[in-house]
Amino acid sequence: MAMSRRVANLVKQFQLRQIILVVLLVLLVAGVTAFQPNFVSLANLGNIAVQFSQIGLMAAGMTFVMIAGGIDLSVGSVLALGAGAGGLLMQAHVPVPLAIAGALFAGALIGWINGTGIAYLKIPALIITLGTLYAVRGGVELYSNGSGSTIAQDFPAAFRFLGQGSLYGIPTPTIVTLIVYIVLHLLLTKTRFGRYTIAVGTDAEAARRSGIVVERHLTKIYVLSGIMAVIAGLLITAQVNAASIDLGRGAELTVIAAVVVGGTSLYGGQGSIPGTFLGVTFLTIMADALDILNVSPFAIDLATGSLLLLSAAADVLANRKRFTTLRSRFLRPRDRDLAVEELT
Repeated sequence: MAMSRRVANLVKQFQLRQIILVVLLVLLVAGVTAFQPNFVSLANLGNIAVQFSQIGLMAAGMTFVMIAGGIDLSVGSVLALGAGAGGLLMQAHVPVPLAIAGALFAGALIGWINGTGIAYLKIPALIITLGTLYAVRGGVELYSNGSGSTIAQDFPAAFRFLGQGSLYGIPTPTIVTLIVYIVLHLLLTKTRFGRYTIAVGTDAEAARRSGIVVERHLTKIYVLSGIMAVIAGLLITAQVNAASIDLGRGAELTVIAAVVVGGTSLYGGQGSIPGTFLGVTFLTIMADALDILNVSPFAIDLATGSLLLLSAAADVLANRKRFTTLRSRFLRPRDRDLAVEELT
């Protein structure tokens, strides 16, 4: 019962952060609209929706990684790898579905390397994903051999529709992103995979004692993150009709910021896909607002970093009691196993 009350309190704190974020979002939109009425024009809203897709897909995968207590700095480079792999395959006249499958395989492979290194070789997530960030980016740039940033272009119309088309006035990238978010929300909340993810992030040793193969599950999570990054890369490539080695450069920090702002705990064990949706939405609208107000681009980084720091501080304060009480309970095998049973 005590464990259930603590979980309920964490849920309330999490929901409060989301409510505050929604209020801030409304105030931001209202404030910018007062100075620039065209901010809420259909054209600009469509632009915001497309921008959301680019960061949103990577953030959705990152949510699982961070709930499990990890981090993935390689997503921006994997985005470029997926875009380049898919673009080159289509330029070689490989059918679009097979080209997309090949790109997804490349992302899954990098995710598998990250997950295997973290789970089985016990390499810190920060180190191995930083290594793959540079290795993958370096490999893509080496392939271009200084011949320019674009390595493939002029793709089939069926592929371009994924980035440039629309259905009932809604951009195709937005539709794809919303479908992905719905699927991943159900995966996190309604399946064993989601319960295992939360259990591993709450306490990996307790999860292991309850029968979860932690190493295998962590590997699956990083594979998922790699696949999400590739989907984002393919949508951007379809939108601009070109695959560039510069795609996704530095995007990993914005992705992490969006996930943390959306309420996912830096300590693991807590987070949600709707929360990440709000976090990405807020950062995307904030960046667009600063741009439309002709504010210096450097102000976007300043605002994003400041918001990340505030969210991190709120997370630390919200979880301080959790890690002084729950951890002490988890030191006792019987209580630790009972706690994980409630999650699984």
